[in-house]
Amino acid sequence: QEIGNFEVGGTARLTTSDNLIFVGRMTSLTDDVVPADATPRPVSELARNQGDLDIADEDLRLFITSGESLIIDTTGGRETPTGANIRFDRPVDGANTVLARGAPSIGSERGGLGDLTITGGTTGEVRFRDFVGAANPLGDVDINAGSIFSGFTFAKDTPDQFTVNNRFLFDRTMPNDFFFADDVRVNAPGRIEFLTPPGTVEEFILDDLYFGVNVTTFSFGDLGRPATIQAFGFIGRDRTRAIGLLPVGPRGSTFQFNDCVIGDVADCTNIPIPNVINNVLIAAPPLLGIDTEDLLELFGSFGNEELWGVPQSYYSDLGTEAENKPDCPEGSEDPACKES
Repeated sequence: QEIGNFEVGGTARLTTSDNLIFVGRMTSLTDDVVPADATPRPVSELARNQGDLDIADEDLRLFITSGESLIIDTTGGRETPTGANIRFDRPVDGANTVLARGAPSIGSERGGLGDLTITGGTTGEVRFRDFVGAANPLGDVDINAGSIFSGFTFAKDTPDQFTVNNRFLFDRTMPNDFFFADDVRVNAPGRIEFLTPPGTVEEFILDDLYFGVNVTTFSFGDLGRPATIQAFGFIGRDRTRAIGLLPVGPRGSTFQFNDCVIGDVADCTNIPIPNVINNVLIAAPPLLGIDTEDLLELFGSFGNEELWGVPQSYYSDLGTEAENKPDCPEGSEDPACKES
């Protein structure tokens, strides 16, 4: 099904078991064509004329009014659990006056803006071929589908290391984000990708500034582990590599944000995890009836480190003076007894 003129002035629900395409300026761009120029960013000043008759594809926009929601379900109300594809060939924006920017204040600025909720089933693919919230940001975005893609303009293909820059929404000459929202939650058993052109990661690393999504929070995988996650950008307050510690979800080497394994302190900050050596010397007699074995069980940071979140440790026990003193009968000629 193809959808032309459409604007969310009040909460709207679209339920179907067919593929959905929100027709727009990307619809005529086929995967075998190399774009001559980068895709221009939408501007907020453009008149919201989505109710006009015979509006050109180039002018089609999808606006979601603040306080309202667009809810899309291609499982036919769970009648077809596998779902169907959803493709956005036009910009998606909030109908508001909030600036699309990266700042610590975005959490308060984007609360109550228009929300987008998508259920694409276990195999349905959600693909944003154009900017999201780049003119005016969205509120919460919640997507549950088979795969989720954003940042590039292919209708069916996915990029590789040879894909030209103009196939991506990120413009290397004018670095900026391409997906602006409040809280983002994504679930998919397949791939979740918010991509920039090949080679941009090396450029991001030089300044420790990454571009892509621009969100208050980013969570994933609470309904099941994805195959892979690759995303870049701004979360909450910053766009450095260390922000890769902030996404909430399961851990795995194929889950990456800002070119580091999500939640991995060493990978995201280059701070090594220390090895801790605990030397326990108990010279005084036990107090309050607590013997040496009890103390070691209380304070020894070894064993089940992965459960307690304690760094890998090495443990050495110097024992007590009483344990180290040899057992010498009275009048013994043993040199060790004479030294003690």
